[in-house]
Amino acid sequence: MLLISGYEKEAKAFKSLTLLIKLKMKSLKPSHREKKRYLLIKGKNADKENIDDVILEFIGVLGYAEASPGIINQEKNQVVLAVNTKSLNKIRASFMMSNKDLNIVRVSGTLKSLGK
Repeated sequence: MLLISGYEKEAKAFKSLTLLIKLKMKSLKPSHREKKRYLLIKGKNADKENIDDVILEFIGVLGYAEASPGIINQEKNQVVLAVNTKSLNKIRASFMMSNKDLNIVRVSGTLKSLGK
């Protein structure tokens, strides 16, 4: 029986990890993808920190994870935010209940129609 040193174990593990990375993963079917809605948010101090605070304050960590908000585009006083469709009402309620100057101007299913 051969004894393998710690270095050889690490090298073997690294080699198997690189093989896994090289294999191409199958893409998800459209029916299994997470459906998103895009929100145009305007207001003073419209940035990631303030938006995260508003959402976390109202729906908490579990609701935040369920909504999976992500910033698509950020300009001076406006942000485009992508959220899960199932959590859209909770997100809207969190912005309505907050005392910060952030307003949802428009909600859309595509980024193209959000810009119009």
